[in-house]
Amino acid sequence: MMKAGERNELIVTLMEGYIQKANDGEYTMEDNFKPDLDGIFESKDFGIREVVLTSLIGKMVDEDFTPASDFYACSPRAIFEGPIRNTLLKYSIPNKKSGPLNIAKAQSKLDDAWAEDRRDKVAARCAGRIGVRPAIVQFSHKCDSFR
Repeated sequence: MMKAGERNELIVTLMEGYIQKANDGEYTMEDNFKPDLDGIFESKDFGIREVVLTSLIGKMVDEDFTPASDFYACSPRAIFEGPIRNTLLKYSIPNKKSGPLNIAKAQSKLDDAWAEDRRDKVAARCAGRIGVRPAIVQFSHKCDSFR
């Protein structure tokens, strides 16, 4: 198991690498993710975006992590309020203090029942499809190619 300091360094390295690639225009939009990404980013609910980001980062750090069955296994408070949020702030990327935790509200499973309880159900369903279900595995494997 990775120590917290090592995990945090890995998260910052991954995020800064993706931010640099995005700034350089070195990314591709997968057609099957575009509608869900649009649904997430059109939402006024920052927490939805931050749940997806935290889930994806959690999956990249631990390939056995499955947010659909145990979101809190990735220590979302520690990784979001530490390395993820600090990196977002460093690059002036809008965020909220505890977005993923405010939106997850102690839900261990981020599934259809969770999505139905959200104010922005459309964005929550998009998040479920892209970040919380098996699609996360496919997406994180694509992300692995950027390492």
